[in-house]
Amino acid sequence: MANWSGQGVDIPFTACGDLDSAQYRFVEAASAAGRIEQATGGSNPYPLGILQNDPRSLDAAAVRVAGTSILKVNATTAVLYGDFLTSNSVGMGIKTTIASEAYHAIALEEVASGSNIEIKVLLKHGPII
Repeated sequence: MANWSGQGVDIPFTACGDLDSAQYRFVEAASAAGRIEQATGGSNPYPLGILQNDPRSLDAAAVRVAGTSILKVNATTAVLYGDFLTSNSVGMGIKTTIASEAYHAIALEEVASGSNIEIKVLLKHGPII
């Protein structure tokens, strides 16, 4: 699956800190303009998108903001095709079913359980209705 990159819109940012272990995780805006950091979920529930490369501090960071991508997920419960995903505290996708909670991706693959598992997703933001 690592060879599948999907198609979409990537925007260039600058990594605020080492993000070499955050590839295919959600990222959010950092405090400095034009910089991104690994998403933290609950404290900032609106990630910009999914990091496509593995930049070191102050390197160029490609962030997928629309289209399809790989996303690392933490499947404490099974993730099914079509499930809504949001960010956990370390930028991994987690399943959400809570009404009015924001989601940031839709699963295009299934995973029974596990952490740091890569799946294909569609980037899409909205509230669960």
